[in-house]
Amino acid sequence: VNVLLDATGYELANPGQQPSLDGTSLYLEVRKKPGHVVGRVQDEKGKPLSGVNIRVDGFTDTTDPYGHFDVVVPGTEPQEGQAFAPGYIQWNDEVVPNANELVITLKRSR
Repeated sequence: VNVLLDATGYELANPGQQPSLDGTSLYLEVRKKPGHVVGRVQDEKGKPLSGVNIRVDGFTDTTDPYGHFDVVVPGTEPQEGQAFAPGYIQWNDEVVPNANELVITLKRSR
């Protein structure tokens, strides 16, 4: 049986599974789709910052040489985000998974 799931915010838990219909009903496990918080980090002059630690609800990523990051989180509810790097003031704000790309500007600590 070929199965497609049309439920906003959910996906098949085992997408490669090929279920067989042995009766009148078929039960499939689903899970919430993961959310992504994506963006880039720059300094006050707009220069990309690499090696910045990004944390969203305990899930982390580090920016690449171009300042980009992608943190995968469960669900799509707004969550607290943080960006921190040595020599810069920590950034904190609410982030929304699967929203537009974030542009985070870190200020140098004095």
